[in-house]
Amino acid sequence: MYNFNKVYLITSFDDRDNPERLGLCKTGQETIARFLICEHMRVTSLDEWDKVWMVIKDDCAKGFIPLIHLAMHGNIEGVHIQGIDELYAWPDLMDCLEEVNNSCNHQLVVFMQVCHGAHCLANLKQREYPPFYIMIASVDKIDIGNTFSNLKYFYEKVANDTLGEAILTYVEKIKLSESFYSSIKHHWCLFKKNDSLPNKLFTCKITPDINEREL
Repeated sequence: MYNFNKVYLITSFDDRDNPERLGLCKTGQETIARFLICEHMRVTSLDEWDKVWMVIKDDCAKGFIPLIHLAMHGNIEGVHIQGIDELYAWPDLMDCLEEVNNSCNHQLVVFMQVCHGAHCLANLKQREYPPFYIMIASVDKIDIGNTFSNLKYFYEKVANDTLGEAILTYVEKIKLSESFYSSIKHHWCLFKKNDSLPNKLFTCKITPDINEREL
């Protein structure tokens, strides 16, 4: 079961690219903080990126169970981190998440506010250990302003209802915001402990059909 008690909003947008995005990130942090403990971690270099994961793992040792919310540019190959010329590939990000997931006893929830974020799920079943417990991500391009403006519906449901209901509500709000986004496919991925197969610790389910009963 998911049991997170702190949200880590990790952002990495170049203010020269679009200063408005920095304001959206601040608003997003304020929105989340209305419902849950939230720490905004803005990344502007590879050193800061590495530090983020160390901080989260240290917090796990103190009893925090994270929901990691990533908000940055991405494509089918990986994410763009400010201050890094090369793309940060999806498998490398999965390595970071796996370390955190191990640190919090396989309870990590990941929210990908990243274009094409669901492409990180490629070849996921080949990993020996899962990089998270549950992830919600879009296989398509997203509009950062549209998604930030609808965060309140997601986190209000997370705080007062269930994660499954929060995901369903958020995706529906995104679809209603603009007709163009009605075609966006949000995927969720769920890892469950597998007691029946001794050689496989976890089973993985990836589907575009978000079903609250599975969560």
